[in-house]
Amino acid sequence: MKKMLNVVLVAIIVLLHIGTIDSFAQIDSGKDFDLQRHINREVSKGKKEILVPPGRYRLTPKGNRHLLLQDLKDVTILAKGVELICTETVQAINIINCKNLKLVGLSIDYDPLPFTQGKIVEISPDKTTLTVDIIDGYSTNLRNEKLEIFDPVTAELVTRTYYGVTYEVDNRNRRVVFNKKTPKNDAFAFEDIGDIVVFDSYNTRFAPHAVVMEGCEKLTLENVCLYAGPTFAFFERSCNGSKYIGCKVDRRPLETDLVKRGVRRMRSNNADGFHSKSAQIGPSYRNCVARYNGDDGFAISGNYHVITETNGNLLTVVGKAGFEPDVMVGDPVELVSYDGTRLPDATVKSIKSGRALNLAEKVFLSAQKLLRESGKTKDAENVYVIEVDRAINLPMGSVIASSNRVGNGFEVVDCIAGPNRSRGIISKASNGTIANNRCVGNWGMAIKCSPEHQWLEAGSGNNLTITNNTIENCQDVGIAVYAIGGNGKTASLGAHNNVNISDNVVLNSLSPAFAITSTTGLIFMNNKVKAPTIKGLDPSRKQFGRSTDPNRSVFLENVTVIKENFGLPTTN
Repeated sequence: MKKMLNVVLVAIIVLLHIGTIDSFAQIDSGKDFDLQRHINREVSKGKKEILVPPGRYRLTPKGNRHLLLQDLKDVTILAKGVELICTETVQAINIINCKNLKLVGLSIDYDPLPFTQGKIVEISPDKTTLTVDIIDGYSTNLRNEKLEIFDPVTAELVTRTYYGVTYEVDNRNRRVVFNKKTPKNDAFAFEDIGDIVVFDSYNTRFAPHAVVMEGCEKLTLENVCLYAGPTFAFFERSCNGSKYIGCKVDRRPLETDLVKRGVRRMRSNNADGFHSKSAQIGPSYRNCVARYNGDDGFAISGNYHVITETNGNLLTVVGKAGFEPDVMVGDPVELVSYDGTRLPDATVKSIKSGRALNLAEKVFLSAQKLLRESGKTKDAENVYVIEVDRAINLPMGSVIASSNRVGNGFEVVDCIAGPNRSRGIISKASNGTIANNRCVGNWGMAIKCSPEHQWLEAGSGNNLTITNNTIENCQDVGIAVYAIGGNGKTASLGAHNNVNISDNVVLNSLSPAFAITSTTGLIFMNNKVKAPTIKGLDPSRKQFGRSTDPNRSVFLENVTVIKENFGLPTTN
């Protein structure tokens, strides 16, 4: 009898083993395919509609990109049912100098992933040190200094993002010790043992961003889905009139993942979902989704450059990050004083390279709290002299931006932003529409329209329509239109002009639900606040009168209202 039981037990073990093998075998990690060659061949034949056969394809990069689409005109690439698997943590697709290019239906993922995950097994008594075991299916190749932490059951963020994190990796035991730059015994450190840590990773090398578009005109991306990316998911630079229709940035479910993992992915893309920089005509985002990405959902902006001296109609300018200012002869330019006062736009008559920075300029720029690449401005080799069409008098630290290269004419309509660790939708452009969107679980402001001096990101907004948006469970202001000068003070009237904020609902979010400053010509009608809260308010967030009245629904400063209705019911 015992022998018979042993035979049965062995048979069961064998069957289970076979079942396990079958389970792993069912995972389709893709097959090698030279997609670049396929597209190049079709282009060489003069085809304007290129069909990519359905399938999951592993691509080997050339340099820092897996696929290059360059100088294509009036071409449509149909890639329905096609999944591109990037095998290195570099760009997926680089689209350069294309006109009327349309890309339809493609999905993109990475194997290995550009991020890793681990489980917290120990927390130091003062909460500054986390001991983490890397989970099966994730890498021990760590990079960067940003740490996110998720609940293993709800798969949602449990605490704010930690920056400036250092770490020590024990590869043999797949264990990492993270050290946070936070106060000891931080009351707002809500992580616990068992929570899931997410941190940037790499394969053998790293290059930022997944789908990068440069100098394109009337580009259309339709139903393009991205499950992972090294930095930004979709990043366009100096483009004109791009359209994104039904595009998605979202984390991949465990059941369809490319490899076996101990825990599902908590993150999608490492940073912004959709990012537009210096567009002549701003992008149109319609029916797009940005969820669980590691920074902003949708971001639209241009570049500020620092004015160090004015002499009549001649402006001495240091380019952002030390580069040549993206300002052209004939451009209207936005001019903002160091205190945030916005002057009437001027027009550029000429621009030329000038002398080296003097000591006063270097000292001043070094003293500014300029972030990331903007901090390199102090290291510029030379200034530029920009001639405008009238005399200007501005102090050192004022800024200038081309009004033609900030994304004016943008729209974000019928989109979903969040959950994510930062802002849902952020725009720094004019003549734009943000309508019918759903912002959910944003740990920053849900909708933000504001220039940012510390990032040297332009500009100020004219003629903005922000209507019919629903904001839920936001950890900061629901809708914020404001301006802060380089001196850290609220800007005066006129930074923004003609702003319509109407028919929006802010639900179960931190107060104030709405914050508007520095605006001339505000329409504020039929907005609703439901179940406001101050629970979990980070004490470092003192903006918008929170230190004096944390429960207010609307904060206004330096605003002229032309039409308003502050009924703001807090119940149905």
